[in-house]
Amino acid sequence: DAYLHIDNFMFGRHTEKQKLLNFLLQHDPDGSPAVLPIIGQLAVGKKTLVAHVCADERIRSQFPSILHLNGDNFLSIVDQEKAMLGTAALLVVEFVSDVDEMEWKEFYSFVTRTNRRSKVVIISKLERLARFGSVRPIFLNTLPYVELWYLFKVLAFGSADPAEYPRLVQIAEGFAKELHLGGSLVAANALADVLRRNLNAQAWF
Repeated sequence: DAYLHIDNFMFGRHTEKQKLLNFLLQHDPDGSPAVLPIIGQLAVGKKTLVAHVCADERIRSQFPSILHLNGDNFLSIVDQEKAMLGTAALLVVEFVSDVDEMEWKEFYSFVTRTNRRSKVVIISKLERLARFGSVRPIFLNTLPYVELWYLFKVLAFGSADPAEYPRLVQIAEGFAKELHLGGSLVAANALADVLRRNLNAQAWF
């Protein structure tokens, strides 16, 4: 979770964070559980965004139950209907493959029966799953290079001043360009963590 927020600021995702917060906190006039898909490529920060928002006290007070479900066995929750009856829940479901229409209808019917104030967040890289949303999806794209470079430099140098390490800055720029092509914030954070432990050009090479 740390690689996307510095000093409690959600780096590069403040707009998406606010959209997700608004979705979760607003009242739904039609009385049906609202569904928000969050779509983006692998390791772009979908789960981190959701985790960051779920840590917000306003969300925790609105949803006494926050459940994270896997798309492979998300229907297993249907067996818990008696336990969940009347509880406003936030259900976060991660799908790695497409979902059968009948299975989704069974799941959504369960959510509706237990509490109409519940909400569902879908996490997936598959754009076609946006069809299950009741609101416009949030699309997470790769950070622009300028933002990724700034973030990577902050993470790689930590409390050290990059201006004191001009050779390392050059090497770090090369890393950042490669990381931007892959689009993985997870990889950027992992590499920066290794580099930060030894500010030495030979080690970085």
